Amino acid sequence: MKTCTECSVEKPFTEFHKGAKYKDGYRTKCKSCMSVYYKARNSTPEKKERARENHYQLKYGISPAEYDRMLAEQGGGCKICGSAESKRKGQRLMVDHCHSTGKVRGLLCNPCNAAIGLLGDNISHLQSAIEYLTEHS
Repeated sequence: MKTCTECSVEKPFTEFHKGAKYKDGYRTKCKSCMSVYYKARNSTPEKKERARENHYQLKYGISPAEYDRMLAEQGGGCKICGSAESKRKGQRLMVDHCHSTGKVRGLLCNPCNAAIGLLGDNISHLQSAIEYLTEHS
């Protein structure tokens, strides 16, 4: 058993991360307190913006400024349905890209992005779906 220096609760060693530099081999703060600490530390606006920049650059090869430009060119909404990102529980629009070439095609809401992805980006499947919906509407 060990007492957490943050919450002062005595807990089993399994509730602490291992730490080679510590006398007993375990960190002084329990896993729960460490989780709260890291969430608070990593939730600053600067950290979130840096994470956004890294994500867009590493995954899609675009900067946040390019994302914002694309969003403005699309009228502030999904390139397929036009839904504004604010209607999607505050989430940003997804960066849609071709999986074979990696080329960015536009910004889509999650439902539109999922729909074309589930159809395998296959134009004939999408056309068949359109015909099916037209026939049954």
